[in-house]
Amino acid sequence: MSFGGGHITDFINRAKYLASRKTTNRNKFKKNKYLHSSLKLKETEYDLPKLTDEELHKLKIKLQQEAKEEQKKQILTWALVLAIPLIIIFIIVNFLSL
Repeated sequence: MSFGGGHITDFINRAKYLASRKTTNRNKFKKNKYLHSSLKLKETEYDLPKLTDEELHKLKIKLQQEAKEEQKKQILTWALVLAIPLIIIFIIVNFLSL
């Protein structure tokens, strides 16, 4: 008695068919791989101004200060996000215990 009723043979035939299609399509698309691409394969060049050592140092300090300010804002935001639910839970627990 055969289990599956032809499903296995159907699967094998489908796998063979897909494998044969894969090899025939591979050669067709390998040639035209970059013809229809909108991306250009060239190096991007940037026109950055030349800065002196002093200007670079000032820029570095400015960026560090901005990063510190951003970090302080994030810490304050997280502190509020965590503190507000704790306060609400504390109030609820105190009123329910009365």
